[in-house]
Amino acid sequence: MRMFRFAVVLMVLAFVAALVPATLAQDTSLGLNGDDAALLGAATANSSEYSQLSFAYTGDFNVSGIPDSGDVSVSFSGSGAVNGEAEAFEMTISGQATVEGQTNPFELELRVIGDMFYVNLGPAFGGWLGGSINEMMDLSSAMGGSMLPVDPSTLQDPEAMSEAMGQIMEMPGMMEAITALS
Repeated sequence: MRMFRFAVVLMVLAFVAALVPATLAQDTSLGLNGDDAALLGAATANSSEYSQLSFAYTGDFNVSGIPDSGDVSVSFSGSGAVNGEAEAFEMTISGQATVEGQTNPFELELRVIGDMFYVNLGPAFGGWLGGSINEMMDLSSAMGGSMLPVDPSTLQDPEAMSEAMGQIMEMPGMMEAITALS
């Protein structure tokens, strides 16, 4: 049960980390002046001709003032690749989460090949799991309303984001899951 709770915490953090850049990217100029925005637009148009790409990323996620738990800090990095011709996607993420002064490492690997997905949660969670993307989407649609009490459109507003994080922390079992990490 402890490992399951840890997996749930990691999935929630991964979900939030994935949504924040997507919601912030809605302003296509990204706050750039006209010339810089045009240069970025031209680069984006040029890169749209490619069917393969690779990427790397790093990030930090910090939440403070959580009652009974103190601060939560997550640092992560990863890389990935997309091959449109082969209909393949690969992404890795690794990092560490610190809760109440206890630091725990984590790793996750995701692969999509055709209409199948595979995820490696590590040996503690059973290693590689996989299935049909359609089945996963049906499952996430069925569970989405009750899994996260977060409206993705609120992630642009810092106050709303703070409130959403508070709602996540109030989910039944969430504090126990975070406490179990230590």
